Amino acid sequence: MYELPEEDNEILFSVKFLGRVEVVRPTGLQILEEAAENLKTPDQFNAEKAAKKSKVHIFLSMNGIDILENKTKFLLYSCPLSTVSFCAILPSSPRVFGFV
Repeated sequence: MYELPEEDNEILFSVKFLGRVEVVRPTGLQILEEAAENLKTPDQFNAEKAAKKSKVHIFLSMNGIDILENKTKFLLYSCPLSTVSFCAILPSSPRVFGFV
């Protein structure tokens, strides 16, 4: 099996972070569509949704997905690859990527 050189084991994307929400099923574009719509809809009772969308760096590797705050490089979330069941770019919003 082919192995990538050590320096190629990670890829970085600079993105705007919409937030995170719990979902009822672990897979499917419909779940991602619903989650994205939920995050885009303002909610006066949810501070995370009400806040301005922050710029973050997403690091993808064979180990998992790490999300770091852009300015401070503070680790917001770390998801081991073994816990990711589904990821996709939304057909209705090609600039939106999500994972479960």
